[in-house]
Amino acid sequence: MTPEEIQRLSYQKAVKLEKLIDEVEKRIDKASTQLSKIMLKHFLQKLTIEQGKVIAQFNQQTVLLFNKAFKIYQETTKASLVKYIVGDINTILNENDNYYRKTAPGYDIDKSDMKALLDRRLGIAKDGTLLKNGYMSGLLDDSAIRAEVQRFVFKEIFKASGFEAFKEGLRQFIEGEKGKYGAFQRYYRGFSYDAYAQLNSFTSGEYANRLGMHHFIYNGGLIETSRKFCIERNGNVYSTEEAEEWKNDKDLEAIESRESYNWLIDRGGYNCRHSIDFIAPEIAYALRPELKDE
Repeated sequence: MTPEEIQRLSYQKAVKLEKLIDEVEKRIDKASTQLSKIMLKHFLQKLTIEQGKVIAQFNQQTVLLFNKAFKIYQETTKASLVKYIVGDINTILNENDNYYRKTAPGYDIDKSDMKALLDRRLGIAKDGTLLKNGYMSGLLDDSAIRAEVQRFVFKEIFKASGFEAFKEGLRQFIEGEKGKYGAFQRYYRGFSYDAYAQLNSFTSGEYANRLGMHHFIYNGGLIETSRKFCIERNGNVYSTEEAEEWKNDKDLEAIESRESYNWLIDRGGYNCRHSIDFIAPEIAYALRPELKDE
């Protein structure tokens, strides 16, 4: 492939990742709505209601009722969401494998070995379920959401809120409203961009390690909220040696700390849409000749 063709393939790969992110965000929104509906049907509507108000009942039965409702969400909506995300993880692996198979000289990687490596790192079992205490299980742990929703509903029960107000309040608390995220979106908002983009770059890095590649394209395009750090690098070619110095760039602001910054995984920081696609040295030199003299 020519350098220009590889550039286009890299950009197309980034566009496909963006579409995956858009779709999983829609799924997350739907899951939020489903949680609201499940809590209404299997918890709220089963409470004692007199004259349009929820009667305070702080007993074991109420707690069990809440737990049962949340378990229904976990076994249906969440299970479906997890299955979808695991499918996306496989798609990200396939896109990386396709890219390096077409562009890397001497490509000799067994994709099944790479999948086994990623599954071990992510804590994904052979049947596609998440291993307890694994990375993905921790990332998708919903105990924080559960605790927030439980605090909200028991506070409303204590206040003896009107049923309709309680119902709408619970919906807004979970789903949010225009211009305001609910508990569900607040928790999962960073998941889609950060987890998918980080996984994509990690996978790309594993291929590069096995293929001995030390140059890459920083690709992903620009949007209205793109930060200066990414604007300056978008579509450009770099060596890994140069990238090691990125932590010292004053424009790199959306990160936890410069000490823990990993240029391959963190890239431009929170919600960064850019990908790291490695290229052979001769491609890097053709696209950026001055690298040959460094």
